[in-house]
Amino acid sequence: FVGIILMAIGVLVETHRQKIQSMNNQLALPVALLILVGLIIAVNALCGMVGTLTENITLLKVFLVITVISFLIQVAIGVIAFIYREEVPGIVSSQLMFAIEGYGESEGLTRAMDYLQNRYSCCGLTGYRDYSERNKDYLCSSSSPQACGVPSSCCKNGVIGILLVYFFIRRVGEYQMGYRVGQYFSG
Repeated sequence: FVGIILMAIGVLVETHRQKIQSMNNQLALPVALLILVGLIIAVNALCGMVGTLTENITLLKVFLVITVISFLIQVAIGVIAFIYREEVPGIVSSQLMFAIEGYGESEGLTRAMDYLQNRYSCCGLTGYRDYSERNKDYLCSSSSPQACGVPSSCCKNGVIGILLVYFFIRRVGEYQMGYRVGQYFSG
């Protein structure tokens, strides 16, 4: 039963990974491993069940060997995860900053960030200012229409119209922009 659940989770993560694939491909290996582990657990459980019901010694030995190997691999993964636990947030942060810097240049990165920001109701990594500080199109010194702004995926429902009016008025001042954006965005 656990094997089937792991395979289902792996498939679910893989379908969501396709939406954000262009942001990074670092999820490909963990997802494939999750599906593989789920398959191995399901086959192992089947060997154990059939071996017990039919009193087949060979299937029971296969069940024992796979169970012991699985346990040893899990212990090794646990130790590795414990050793590298402090590096994971930095890796995720650097990937998200890379996506913010490339927002608008690559359709894949743009779709990935839009998906994440809509899904988690956020704007940027640390807040809406990530775009005006990191993305060349959103810098206040930029001549692009997006200057001093944020992507529409940063907007909470019903706010896009207010911000579009602001973009047409444009450059009222950084204080007012920060005030307006601060009212309508979460970061």
